[in-house]
Amino acid sequence: MSKRSDQYQNPPRLLTVEEVAEFLGVSTRTVGRLMHTGKLAFHRVGIRAVRISQDALNKYLNATRGGRS
Repeated sequence: MSKRSDQYQNPPRLLTVEEVAEFLGVSTRTVGRLMHTGKLAFHRVGIRAVRISQDALNKYLNATRGGRS
């Protein structure tokens, strides 16, 4: 099976801002700031709703962990 058809069978999990905030232990405003500054990628769903993919959250976590000694 090709990689492309695998993507359609197993779409990435999309998280709400609230779910990400709870996972990170921060406020929803902090998650909004991370998205606004480009540190956390997101997808706009409709006019006002946004979702964060699990991959984007993992990239953010790896980037923040990599910067610490």
